[in-house]
Amino acid sequence: MADAATRDYWVDYAKAIGIALVVYGHVIRGVYDAGLSISEGFFLLSDSIVYSFHMPLFFFLSGLFFFGSFNKRGAKDFLLNKVDTVAYPYFLWSFIQITFVVVLARFANSPADSGAFWSILTHPFGQFWFLYALFFFFVASSIVFFKEFRFSFILILLFSLAIFLRPLPSNWGILAIFFSSYFCFFLLGAGFKRLTNTHWLGDLKVTLALAMAFIVFQGFYHFELNKTFAERTAWSLALTLVSMLFVVSLSMCLARKPKKWVLFVGASSMAIYVMHILTGSGIRVILQKIFGIDDVIVHVLLGFAFGMLVPMLAQYLIDRYKIPLVFSAPISVLFTSNK
Repeated sequence: MADAATRDYWVDYAKAIGIALVVYGHVIRGVYDAGLSISEGFFLLSDSIVYSFHMPLFFFLSGLFFFGSFNKRGAKDFLLNKVDTVAYPYFLWSFIQITFVVVLARFANSPADSGAFWSILTHPFGQFWFLYALFFFFVASSIVFFKEFRFSFILILLFSLAIFLRPLPSNWGILAIFFSSYFCFFLLGAGFKRLTNTHWLGDLKVTLALAMAFIVFQGFYHFELNKTFAERTAWSLALTLVSMLFVVSLSMCLARKPKKWVLFVGASSMAIYVMHILTGSGIRVILQKIFGIDDVIVHVLLGFAFGMLVPMLAQYLIDRYKIPLVFSAPISVLFTSNK
């Protein structure tokens, strides 16, 4: 029983780590783009380290339960569920964020006009590209894995790794970019969940060894090879895989004695993801435009705090008062018949 619980808990721990990195990455980019006096060297290095693995990590975690859910629900109900839980928040929160950016355009680092409302069908806005890509990953996986053949999974995984190293032409559209960049990590998550024994990754010695590997790989990649996360090579793939494996191991290790607050952070990852730009960037605008505060440390600390804590408070209130239609909606009932 403890092992089963630990397996569930580690995913929330990994989500908590991942979403904290997402918020930090966007806060520090906002500070840099706003022209505040931040060390360019520090910014470029920390930005590249975070972006080398934090979004691949989220696609990996999203793939973990694909086969279990797909096999349990069937293709139709599975995809309808993703309309409810992925497509719906994509459109709702894209609309909300675009509204704020349009209304407050003079304060935004990247202003938008009303045309952005229509473009989200083909070009996702801001951080919502993740939900856009994820939905199509679910659709594609539901088509190619309509029956779970191990051989076909291996072939498609190898193909996804190949297009990561040699991406599909960008003029094929934005989905070609997303599938080239991230589909392999989604599939690795789906495959990882099928492994029968992964508990050894949570051993403290393994975690410490992977922590050292993480430091060595990041240092070698950024200082010796002098590359950034934007490079697409076998080295960058190795860097991402080692970094993700370290987070998985660390999460499994820490989840042996789970803390409720960390689990809540992980459970609130959707709320944080869709709200953190509004709250984190909002406090930057208030500090800079209203109070005239340009101190980088203040901006990073408060931006991170507001980006994490305000959405978590919202999640708490939504759970407590059972507020519907915030992160999902029963759209699927429109396509199902009650007999």
